[in-house]
Amino acid sequence: MERATSYKANLPEGQHTIEIIVQDLVGNNNTTKIIIHVDITNPNITIISPNDCDVISSSEVTVIWNGTDNYNIAYYLVRVDDQNWIKTNSDNHTFVLSDGVHTITVIAIDNAGNSAQSEIVITVSAS
Repeated sequence: MERATSYKANLPEGQHTIEIIVQDLVGNNNTTKIIIHVDITNPNITIISPNDCDVISSSEVTVIWNGTDNYNIAYYLVRVDDQNWIKTNSDNHTFVLSDGVHTITVIAIDNAGNSAQSEIVITVSAS
């Protein structure tokens, strides 16, 4: 019997059960099982609306996106131009934008920290 306090394993993507057995010097045993999920796949993210290169005639712009993942999306980050990132669990966000060209970026981040990004450029012409 080995006296190991850690073990490294290269596991493929998916669900795995890890069993740990501890035995003391007189032979008493204790067993614990945990289930883990190995996720190395990036999520998918697509901005649905507005479309890339759209000209918007309102200063209020609602961005709608669709994110999918093999497990779950933990959250999204969305921003316009170089403004601060906005963290959300929603699949949309409304911005009030000045006239001009704007870059909108949405990032999907899954529970394992994998991420994917989608970006569009729109022109606001509200005046």
